[in-house]
Amino acid sequence: MEFKNLNSFYKNNLGKSVEKLLQQKINSYIGNKNNKVIMGIGYTEKYLKHFQGNKCVTLSLIPSFIDNFHCNKNNINVVCEEDHLPISNDSCDVFLLLHCLEHTSSPWGLMAEINRILPSGGRIIVVVPNRVGLWARRSNNPFGSGRSYTKGQLKKLLNSTGFFELKIDYNIYYPPINNFFNNKLFSLCEKFLKYILRENSGVIIGVYEKRVRKRAKAKKRLFKMPLLKPNIALNKDYIIKN
Repeated sequence: MEFKNLNSFYKNNLGKSVEKLLQQKINSYIGNKNNKVIMGIGYTEKYLKHFQGNKCVTLSLIPSFIDNFHCNKNNINVVCEEDHLPISNDSCDVFLLLHCLEHTSSPWGLMAEINRILPSGGRIIVVVPNRVGLWARRSNNPFGSGRSYTKGQLKKLLNSTGFFELKIDYNIYYPPINNFFNNKLFSLCEKFLKYILRENSGVIIGVYEKRVRKRAKAKKRLFKMPLLKPNIALNKDYIIKN
């Protein structure tokens, strides 16, 4: 997955409206942001930046399958393998997955690592392309590539790695057509098509909580790597900061 393609999408009008729509949902699921550690993996820097300055720690993890990555000014990112996350156990309150789960070659390994990082009661917010939606069938948007999911498939994966479903939501009903984009039309379509298309949205947003004491067995590491606590991680050499 090319970083420049993701960046280009979020710079056009359609991408900006999608970002605004998803951000509203993410904010409502996180609730009170004060004194929380919020991490994201995939392409999450645009979403995590909204939490900066709210007495919370944010850290963006960049999986190795994102090609030609470069971070923007004032963003802090860690480039890593998605099934070997260099973060210590029980060190995160909320974990956001966006433009990640559909591209990873090891979805179970990724979820096992997130299970390790989240404490009991920690939440994970997962955004994936909806298999029955129009966005997954068009290649002109970042949700049109990778492995799309149904509600049942997402629930099965999360349940098998120790997460309990709190909420499943459907979002983005406007068709992925940038040429005829209009902000007013976008808002009107979202409200109207939601009642017609119902589960045929562009993306599925799942909110899950870690409630089991037994930790999902993470993949055995081939080499030892120091696991970082978020407050310490900002000083490490292998974090990219421009």
